[in-house]
Amino acid sequence: MKQIQFALEDLWKRKWLSLLLWLQCILLLFIANFVIENIKDLSNMKQEVNRLTKSEPIYYFYDLTTEKQLDQTLNQPKHLDDYKAIYKKIYEKKDSRAFSLYTTTYPFDLQYFEPNLRDVIVEGHQVYIDVLPFANASFYDFAQLKLSQGRYFHQDEIQTTKQPIPVVIGSGLAASLQVDSEFTSDEEHYRVIGILEENMSYINLAASKDFISLDYAILLPTPVLEDNTDYYALLSGTMIPTSNEQGIRDTMAFIQNQGHVSFVYRDLSKQMPYVMEDKKKWIQMQLMLTILISIFTLISITVSYLQFIRKYTFELGVHILTGATKNQIIFRLCSQLIILFALANSVVFMILHRFQISIMMTVISCMILWIVPIIRIRKMKIDQMLRRKS
Repeated sequence: MKQIQFALEDLWKRKWLSLLLWLQCILLLFIANFVIENIKDLSNMKQEVNRLTKSEPIYYFYDLTTEKQLDQTLNQPKHLDDYKAIYKKIYEKKDSRAFSLYTTTYPFDLQYFEPNLRDVIVEGHQVYIDVLPFANASFYDFAQLKLSQGRYFHQDEIQTTKQPIPVVIGSGLAASLQVDSEFTSDEEHYRVIGILEENMSYINLAASKDFISLDYAILLPTPVLEDNTDYYALLSGTMIPTSNEQGIRDTMAFIQNQGHVSFVYRDLSKQMPYVMEDKKKWIQMQLMLTILISIFTLISITVSYLQFIRKYTFELGVHILTGATKNQIIFRLCSQLIILFALANSVVFMILHRFQISIMMTVISCMILWIVPIIRIRKMKIDQMLRRKS
């Protein structure tokens, strides 16, 4: 216990250097976490795409609509029937399996939610939560969702005008809402019919290379579409699982004939090589940064150890002369590093809410950094220590 006290005193004596080393440890742990998580994401991404495209292709709409086209059509009520025709062509066919990954944010009344919710924005009396407003049954299959409570939407609840509107919520919102709980947003009234299991997510390779968590999201059945903007939002995120590519070509031709939006279709699996390459480059950049910071941190802490041993050699010798063992002195020196990493781990845990990777990185770093003081103290004799009074 006394050696830990001495270790704390040593860190305080060199408080500015200790602060620098502590910040380096935090940075090292953060980057290590991001690198490992990205490597995991890369592996999960491969598995997810293989699953999605194993049985049949999934086609998505790549939007080439210009701002001029949007200005000419979105604000013109006369084009609403054309958008409705496009919607029916895609979504109201008997065998349609189309779904949309369009996401937005809705303001809900704060009184129904816990005030300390993570990953949401609170402004005044409203809380802004991510919403998937077109989460039909096909999306349920696409994302392989699982429910911890309740149920998913029935077919007769799609595009319903009845109040309250049924919703499915992420697991992170379950602390505020339960099945059959009701809440409001402006003039809309909602009722929870299901709660997703923890860590449910999906990936939209057409738009990003990351998994999108649903823990703090709300899923709606397709709302009643009222204007051109609603239809465009739905179409711009549309995906269609099908083996009938000719049917997709016919749909595209129909859309182009309307003349209001410009889409081309692409096979999701053919997008994969580009996304994977982009992801690999991102990981390589992070890995290189981690290596550089690791080297810098290791050198800094090693130099700090050597300076401390050289400066306090006489004091360490006196401790040994008065009954301390070399093992206790080594423990004192090694404890400094444990304290720095323990404080760094607490910061990382508070922000990232995970510690496995940080602990692993801490153990590896300590094993490397302890080599210097252990060898140095082991090799020094007591008479050499006592002759080195600074």
